[in-house]
Amino acid sequence: MKTTTSALLIKDALSVRSRYVRAVNIGRDLGDASALDGYLITDSVRHALSRLCQGLMASSSQRAWRITGSYGSGKSAFGLFLANLFTHPLNKRSAVGRLLDEDSPELLALAKKLPRYEVIVVTGTRSDASVALANALLEHVNQRRSTPTQKQLVKRLGAFIAAREKRQKAPVAVLALLAEVRSYLASGVNAVEGLLLVVDEMGRWLEHATDIDSDVDTSFFQALAEECGGRVRDIPVAIVGILHQRFEDYTAGRRDKRSGLEWAKVAERFEDITFAQSFESTARLVAQAMKSDAVAYKSAGVGARASTIYTHAIKLGVLESDLLSSGMTDTAHLYPFHPMALASAVALFRRFGQNERSTFSFLLASEPFALQDFIGRRPLTADTWYRVHDLCDWMLAQGSLRTLDEDRLKRWALLQEVLRAAPVYEEVEVQCLKTVGLLNLLEPQSGISITAELIAFAVADQVDAKPVLDAIAKLVNKSLLYLRPATQELCLWPQSSVDVASELARIRKAMPPLARLGSLIELLPSPRPVVAHRHYLTTGTLRTAQVQLVEDLKDVPKLVSTPLASDGEILVVPCYPDQDYKAAAKRLEELSASTPEGRLLALRRITEDDLELADELSAWSRLERECAGLRVDAYARNEVRQSIHRLTSALVHRLADLRSPVQGSKDANWWHCGSALQIADGRGLNRHLSLIFDGCFNQAPKVRNELINRNVVSTAAAAARQRLLERMFSHADVEDLGIEQTPPEKAIYLSVLKDPGLHVLRQEQWSFQAPGRGNDWHFAWVALHGLLEDKGLVSTRDVLTHLAAPPFGMRESVALLLVGAFLCVQRHNVILRERGTYITQLEDSHIARLIKRPETFELHMVHAQSTTLAALEVYRDVLTAQIPGGALTATVPDLTRRLYDWYLSLPEHTLNTTHLDVTHRAALALLGKSGDPVELLTVGLPLALGVLKQVQPIDGASKLNLQLLRIRMEGFLRAGSDRLSVLRTEILKVMAEEVGVRDPATVRSHVIALADKVHDEVVDYALKAFIQRSSDGQRHETQWVDSLASLLGGRSLETWHDDTLLRFRAELRRVYTLLTRVVALAKLTGKHAGPDHAVVAVHVVDQKGRERFVTVPADAHGLTSAEQMDDLRAALGRFPVPAYALARLLLEYSVQLPEEAT
Repeated sequence: MKTTTSALLIKDALSVRSRYVRAVNIGRDLGDASALDGYLITDSVRHALSRLCQGLMASSSQRAWRITGSYGSGKSAFGLFLANLFTHPLNKRSAVGRLLDEDSPELLALAKKLPRYEVIVVTGTRSDASVALANALLEHVNQRRSTPTQKQLVKRLGAFIAAREKRQKAPVAVLALLAEVRSYLASGVNAVEGLLLVVDEMGRWLEHATDIDSDVDTSFFQALAEECGGRVRDIPVAIVGILHQRFEDYTAGRRDKRSGLEWAKVAERFEDITFAQSFESTARLVAQAMKSDAVAYKSAGVGARASTIYTHAIKLGVLESDLLSSGMTDTAHLYPFHPMALASAVALFRRFGQNERSTFSFLLASEPFALQDFIGRRPLTADTWYRVHDLCDWMLAQGSLRTLDEDRLKRWALLQEVLRAAPVYEEVEVQCLKTVGLLNLLEPQSGISITAELIAFAVADQVDAKPVLDAIAKLVNKSLLYLRPATQELCLWPQSSVDVASELARIRKAMPPLARLGSLIELLPSPRPVVAHRHYLTTGTLRTAQVQLVEDLKDVPKLVSTPLASDGEILVVPCYPDQDYKAAAKRLEELSASTPEGRLLALRRITEDDLELADELSAWSRLERECAGLRVDAYARNEVRQSIHRLTSALVHRLADLRSPVQGSKDANWWHCGSALQIADGRGLNRHLSLIFDGCFNQAPKVRNELINRNVVSTAAAAARQRLLERMFSHADVEDLGIEQTPPEKAIYLSVLKDPGLHVLRQEQWSFQAPGRGNDWHFAWVALHGLLEDKGLVSTRDVLTHLAAPPFGMRESVALLLVGAFLCVQRHNVILRERGTYITQLEDSHIARLIKRPETFELHMVHAQSTTLAALEVYRDVLTAQIPGGALTATVPDLTRRLYDWYLSLPEHTLNTTHLDVTHRAALALLGKSGDPVELLTVGLPLALGVLKQVQPIDGASKLNLQLLRIRMEGFLRAGSDRLSVLRTEILKVMAEEVGVRDPATVRSHVIALADKVHDEVVDYALKAFIQRSSDGQRHETQWVDSLASLLGGRSLETWHDDTLLRFRAELRRVYTLLTRVVALAKLTGKHAGPDHAVVAVHVVDQKGRERFVTVPADAHGLTSAEQMDDLRAALGRFPVPAYALARLLLEYSVQLPEEAT
């Protein structure tokens, strides 16, 4: 690399080879001559190759291996190296031969002694291992020269694959075909000396084998290992499986211990080769990947400084002492990596990434704070190094940490929290915090103790760098860093008093594995209705299916037989690992055949992984409840809470479709009306739900108005609905119902009534009409008419329920408008009644109550064929003549309305009096019961009025009965209407008797004349009111009688009882007597009342009924002196009963009075 300036950036003198970034695919890269360029033979490679060479000898009986190592550790690259060992000549001209000759000549010599194996490479997928092996054998045999044996072998392999797809052959049958392929390869001109199966990603086979539906089990892998080992028949067969973890780790894990043990035993049939790279090997790989400009490095002094720093790191124990002795002679190739940062990066990618693959991705990535970003910003100097705090910046820029290690996640969260909230302003303090935090995250690391001196070395290359040590001291004083007392190491948090790991292990040991989710289901989000979007777009009605989770399969039969409470319903049934999924699926399929059309059934498989996650969450939750130390240990408490939150979120994410099926799940099967549905996601569910609703509600009218076409309307929409209903009955003959401008009810009217053709202009008159065929509303209209025809009297609530059910599915607000239009059209045939009372005149208050309490209203359809026209005509004539109003038709609703209008106008007295004829009282009582209007007119009233002698309809041919009905009906109506007039006449008669006049018409004038001189003197309320009302010239005769009836009877005339007249007479007598006395007293004294000359009268009545009285001035002035009055009071006080003695004196005195004195 050529350099031309002294002021260089690092990127001008450094580049990174991209050979290690791409993941190796053995099958793809086997034919690539350059695939092994730059391949480094590490200690792991030497160890693995040495063991394989010994096992692949013809004399060996162990030819089944499993290479196990973490992601990115170079296993697949080694598999490619191994495959190239046999597919190319083993000499110095081949890539493998050249590499072995340069690095390990002894291994090259050993490899040359091996039989020449034919290599078949298989890349594992999550599928049937026997089919995958058969496909690999078939592909390999197809590449051979066509012979009869080859053709038969191809045919048998193809037949096995087809049979396995139908589950018609056992998996182990492929091993017999493997033996045939081995024999075939051992014969012929191009015979081989051995067959080597290299299975990359073999863990995928194991994952499929652990599925519930898979019939590949441990016996297959055991037989495969045995087929590859033991005695050699034709040629040796060997297998090398490459995995990321142990056999048992791919299976049920800790929940199914027996299964785990079985897989562990099978794993022993495959000799394990652990593949792990040391730090020194990774460092050599990094150095080999870094392509640098030696001249530029030398000019910048990089080589010398790198040697100094790396030598110092080895002395501090950060790096192994054999790093420089293992071929790493020029540490400048590791520039700009500081040794602390390099050690941390290797540990970081080994723990959280894919080892070398992540390491080299980091080298080439252009992410913020990664290597390419660093070298693109920093100058090429001996003091410019990529340090631990730079690596921490890159980690923070990534955002999340990819690990399931709860302790690491806790440390990562604390690191982020400290850096976010720390009150630090100096750069060196921030660098120290990041360095300590990242080392805490990665600890323990071999050779790295997080002491102040080592942090100083990581930040400033010197263990005694004073600025760094001072910054650390400040951070400790601020309680941002803590010293561990035993080791004097630094950390971001104080020591925890609770050993969370051991406490959790204790609880896990005490808890049996969960078999059911139980109360953990409550953590899932509340069920939300599933909306059928396409159905809504095409019909205007938003329909939903309620979701219900049925935890026990035994409860399903009861639930599927219950009626639907909404448009649709989805029953989700979980199936646990200990339940037979196929049996449960068959049972649900049978039950779905008998359930209502709007109900779907879903069977959701709960896997072992789901229950394992639930186990983990239960253990952490129990730890939070039982561990008393968490109350005083904030860090441990936060760790537990974060773990619970994380596990809860994970469980909700995995099982959310139990309560929210729109999220979709590959673990669920669906049924509807006995048929299985293919629903893979929320879109599929919505599509099927829309199709179901299209079928269920195929007679529903299309209503495109969201104000009214919904289950629960807003307050504004409810008010608009009421105003629209009111106008439907009051302005039916006006265009747009008289609605002006654009209020909400106008929009409802246009979309529900006018546009569908329910309110139209006919013969220059606006009116409602029944929808015709082809109209969306026709089916609902006919259904409403048929319901009333069949039942006659139907509750409005039942009508709304009928219209809400399939196939109509009308919302209540829309159905109310339909009922209103129906009443307008059928006003002559349908009567509305409330709480048993027929409504003759529909008012706004009725409509308000109808909307609020529809169950208190009923619709009554009158059947014309059940009436007699002649009888109805009699009623029409009589009602028209006797009751004022418009023209009447001879129809039961019109006649009933007019009759009930009259009945409701009658006063209470008329309804309750016994002074009417017995037939009239019976007829009124019948009207009060509000029965069937047809029966009322044709049976009830004729029977009550004595026209009929028994319960039977009037015969239209019976002229006598109809004539009698006319006479009796006229008398009944006349008596009811005239009852108050009769009562007024009786009142006047009583008044004439009490005041002593012969003609009742002169009563008022008599009272006025009598009270003319004394009306100003009276203070008694009743007497004063009696005089004033009688003297009021503004009151005509009827009003005067009614006012006196209310005054003296104690209640208004309309509410009089029959005995109220007696009370009226008594009160009238008292008042009139008082009036006559007042008049007599005024006449005797000849004076008008006043404050200076008030007069009272003392009355004495003898046994003959004669009455006399003595007038006495109120002040008794001039009659007796005050002293004499005192003596008289004293004398009377000596009598036992003074009033008796006084009465005797008054009697004697009044008898002696002359007649004119009284």
